[in-house]
Amino acid sequence: MDAEEIQLKTRHVLAGGSTRSCLFNANPLRAPGPLKRWIALRFCQLVKREVEYIALTRDTTESDLKQRREILDGSVIFKDQAAVRAALEGKVLIIDGMEKCERNVLPVLNNLLENREMHLEDGRFLVSPKRYAHLLKDHTKEKLNELGLVAVHEDFLVIAIGLPVRKQPRFGKLTS
Repeated sequence: MDAEEIQLKTRHVLAGGSTRSCLFNANPLRAPGPLKRWIALRFCQLVKREVEYIALTRDTTESDLKQRREILDGSVIFKDQAAVRAALEGKVLIIDGMEKCERNVLPVLNNLLENREMHLEDGRFLVSPKRYAHLLKDHTKEKLNELGLVAVHEDFLVIAIGLPVRKQPRFGKLTS
């Protein structure tokens, strides 16, 4: 791939990133390899944004995305993982290997991407910034904190990298 084509792909990512939505980088580059990740990281460099990175595998679990339980000085604490840190701090979350993700992890990712919501093991609940602002009209910030509701940062952005999945062949038409 030449420099002009890489520049074109980076512009494509930049155009999508300006909408503050989630980007799925599958179609621009069909071949596996590090180039998609490089373009996503280059995008973050150009817009001067911090990055959290997750490489999904078949063994990735919900706790790899949310929180890990650790023992510190004889007590259990929960450590936020990359997806939670990115959501709370307004970083760019790069999720690599979407095609490898197991079915039980997809609903967690989907809820974070579409609704900006996630239930955490320590009792907190991530809420979209719009919904949190709406709740602030009826409740105080202290009450929302007491309930464990935490707003996702408005600058939170997700770039998901994956390979396109081939269409499965059809096995004939159903007849009536």
